[in-house]
Amino acid sequence: ETGLYISFNDGETWQAFQQNLPLTPIHDLAIHPTEHDLVVCTHGRGFWVMDNLSLLYQNNGATNKLVLSCRNTFNAGGGSYETTNMQVGQNAPCGLVIDYFLPETFNKEVFIKIKNEKGDSIAAFSSLRDKNYAPIIINQDFYQPKTAKPIGLVPVAKGFNRFVWDMKTADLVQLEGDGKIMWGASLTGPLAQPGRYQIELLFGDSLIQKQSCAILPDARFKTVDEQAYKKKRDLLDSIIVKTNAVHKSINQMRGIRKQINEFTGSISNKEMRDSMIKMGKLIIDSMNSIENTLVQNKAKNGQDLLNYPMKLNNKMAALIDQVDAFKGELPQQYFDVYNDLAMKIDAQLFRFEKLKNEAIADFNKKAKLIEIDVIKLK
Repeated sequence: ETGLYISFNDGETWQAFQQNLPLTPIHDLAIHPTEHDLVVCTHGRGFWVMDNLSLLYQNNGATNKLVLSCRNTFNAGGGSYETTNMQVGQNAPCGLVIDYFLPETFNKEVFIKIKNEKGDSIAAFSSLRDKNYAPIIINQDFYQPKTAKPIGLVPVAKGFNRFVWDMKTADLVQLEGDGKIMWGASLTGPLAQPGRYQIELLFGDSLIQKQSCAILPDARFKTVDEQAYKKKRDLLDSIIVKTNAVHKSINQMRGIRKQINEFTGSISNKEMRDSMIKMGKLIIDSMNSIENTLVQNKAKNGQDLLNYPMKLNNKMAALIDQVDAFKGELPQQYFDVYNDLAMKIDAQLFRFEKLKNEAIADFNKKAKLIEIDVIKLK
């Protein structure tokens, strides 16, 4: 009559389990036989659902026991909306829900790692750093409520904690400098494909708990066989590898260009300097030609791409969301487009490899003959 209570010792003692329920009589309870959701029927205040009681089963009321639990989810997008004044129900979190109980608050960095069936790590999250392993910086310019938490951080409070993995795999390699503006593409990793995954909870370098769960095919669409999903995974992996190869090469070119300019600028002998500048210019001009074929550097905002066409990296990266969003067996056109773009990209990457093995190697040989002081006294 006064709310919900729970017992962990067969009814000998009870404790309040009200959570966010309204204070009203509860006339019926049901637990889903496979999902283990608790469904509560109140008197005049609607139906309420508590997701996944598995963690309570495992914890069994203990306060000194570390427990990890996750539940199967679907390979589908979606979202959940919540405001303090909303008068409608809240959707369950969209993603793979990972629940765990910590007997104490941990000051050491805590990690959650996601591994596929091959044992490869496809995503990792930290209690102190973002998913790209950069330290989290809290903006102190504005008031931050104590309950506010940066998105993507692993919570480490004493008691029950929840982390929702959005099922996105690791981000692609970012460009350093110009060329970051893209049309119809992003460098965010695609959704993890259906299959079994292992969730690992680590304190520092120590593995504490692990749990296996599955991402199931989107139930709204016609069932697709495992071979079709494998072809989709393989194509996505190929697109990611090729896009990363482009961006790594571009970043390397920009580093080489900077080193050539710094080196030639440090030569005091005019004859030697002019000779090295000439060699360096040939290398830089070749790299500029390769880079301008692969990346659009003129675009400074999205509208600029109306005037300056997309280059190969943008076209390849745009395939990721297209392939990822497709439900069913992929049409041959996706593979044809990938093969066409990959061939054009490989031709430019081959030019860069040849440049490194020949012109850049010759530049380094000649540079070694020039004795330059590391520390210059002025």
